[in-house]
Amino acid sequence: MKTALMRRIVDRVPALLAVPCALVVITAVAGVWRTTWHLTGDYAHTELLVRSVPGHPPLVGVAARVRGVGATPGPSMAYLLAPVYWILGGGARALAASVAVLHVGAIAATVHVAARIAGLRAAAGLASGLLLTVVALGPGFFLEPWNVWVPLFALPLLMVLVWAVALGHPWALVPVVLVASHCMQTHVGYTVVAGGLALAAFGAVGWRLVRPEHDDRTRRALVLAASSAAGAAAWAAPLIEQARVGTGNLRKVVEQFLDPGQPAVGLGAATRAAAARLNLVGMWQAGNVGDARGGLSIVGMIAVVVVIGLALTLAARRDRASAAWLVVLGGTTALGIISASRVFGTFFEYVVRWFVPLTGLWAGTAVWAALRGRAYGNSEAAMSRRVAVPRAAALMAGTLMLTGVGVARASAAGVPHGRDGRLTAALAAQLRPAIAERLGRGERLRLDEVDIVSLGSVVFGLVVEFDSGPGRLGVGEWGKWGVQPHRVVAGDADGALWLVTSQRMIDHFASLDGATILARADVRTNAEVERSAKLESEVVGRLCDIGRADLVDTLARRWGYTVLVLDESLPDDVTVLVADLIELGHAAAIIELPLETDGYAVTVPPPACPEG
Repeated sequence: MKTALMRRIVDRVPALLAVPCALVVITAVAGVWRTTWHLTGDYAHTELLVRSVPGHPPLVGVAARVRGVGATPGPSMAYLLAPVYWILGGGARALAASVAVLHVGAIAATVHVAARIAGLRAAAGLASGLLLTVVALGPGFFLEPWNVWVPLFALPLLMVLVWAVALGHPWALVPVVLVASHCMQTHVGYTVVAGGLALAAFGAVGWRLVRPEHDDRTRRALVLAASSAAGAAAWAAPLIEQARVGTGNLRKVVEQFLDPGQPAVGLGAATRAAAARLNLVGMWQAGNVGDARGGLSIVGMIAVVVVIGLALTLAARRDRASAAWLVVLGGTTALGIISASRVFGTFFEYVVRWFVPLTGLWAGTAVWAALRGRAYGNSEAAMSRRVAVPRAAALMAGTLMLTGVGVARASAAGVPHGRDGRLTAALAAQLRPAIAERLGRGERLRLDEVDIVSLGSVVFGLVVEFDSGPGRLGVGEWGKWGVQPHRVVAGDADGALWLVTSQRMIDHFASLDGATILARADVRTNAEVERSAKLESEVVGRLCDIGRADLVDTLARRWGYTVLVLDESLPDDVTVLVADLIELGHAAAIIELPLETDGYAVTVPPPACPEG
């Protein structure tokens, strides 16, 4: 009786199948809710973007690897995250909660659409695959408000919406356009996958429009018109920015990808990355490897081949829903490999993280196939109770187990990049009394950085900390899309503050004429300070040993550690040592220099090669 009641409830509200996913995500956010949390780096970019709504409506997204000073194509992320962010009072925790709501909402919508177009078994299968994805990604994923992660669960939603279009639900094309636009605007890496799916959906509706045997041509014409209008609305902000004199971010994005200035990784590397991530073991390693081709598991590959084989048994039923879903899932996987082959520069794993939900969806499709059992005629009702009940019980047991694992992992989660956050907090606490009166008078202070450790991560955290009051602490033009244009302080600055990292750099900058140290902090333990010094000596020694003494001065230059980590010509042991240095961090200081002093032109004496 209870089972039948539950079935009726879920049948009426299929989104309830997303509850296990929601439990895991909520546990992760709740576990850090009372923790003092200071966002830095890319996460600070996201918060500053969201804070720009509604006072300074953003026209494009956050900073991106685009030629010159460029940003991600559009601001959809800001407008989707802003409501929950402001309801919860703003701040790091509110932003993480807002991102979590977006993820869970996409999962629930995916399950709902699947149930409405293909039935409860399809929805239950895909829900199990999405739960597998949530648990495999780990709680840290849901605590990182990074634009690269934000569209990840929008992709499965886009896929089921395209599936709905393929099954003759043309009005699904409108949300297809909106969700695809969101994916592409938030991270340009989704352009091939999301854009390809949207074009396929447009083609399906258009094809039926021109075929004479269809009598709903007016309805489909209206759908195409409404979808085009939705697309125009979604891209209005980036197009306005493009039309402004001296900007043109969309042009920069297009130029970057038409002529990136370096070769793409190619189909071979993309296929290996797919084998490593589209892998029942590899999906659990997401984020644990830097290179997308790393972490390849033969056992996981064999397992996913079995899973895909089970998923393909749906084709034996020869019904439209199964066939259309397999085409969408297989097509998206192919688009993912094509997209990965066009990656240029360092082949980071994060740019192909969509293979993880694709793996989960293949697994969920196999579960759907198992729930349907053998093809007894054309009716699902024909499957005997003797077969259906044990399989449903097995699914429930597996769901409970996965949920338990996910909740246990989530309950032990901590805030991401806590070291940079603590450093930001320590510097802000000292800096506030030093500049409070000046900001109160309305002075405009420019904060620049010569950070050898982490690409100026703490600078953006400090802008978040001081993003209020009559004065303004902003950054130079270099950080325009990290803080949004209205927070740029350029030639009209009343003072120039510099974030400087490492004791060597701090001592040298402090010795410059007119320099004043306003704040300094080091959140490392004594043991970590000693280890940092030892690691740097080892790096210098190795560079000198392998004949790359020319790179030693990089250790006393802006972004130096990152430059060395990304140098693919260096042996792995050197990059591992530098990565450990980055993880440990360094001392940092905020030093005010005269406005006429160009901190970027300051040359700091590098460490020397050991004698002999």
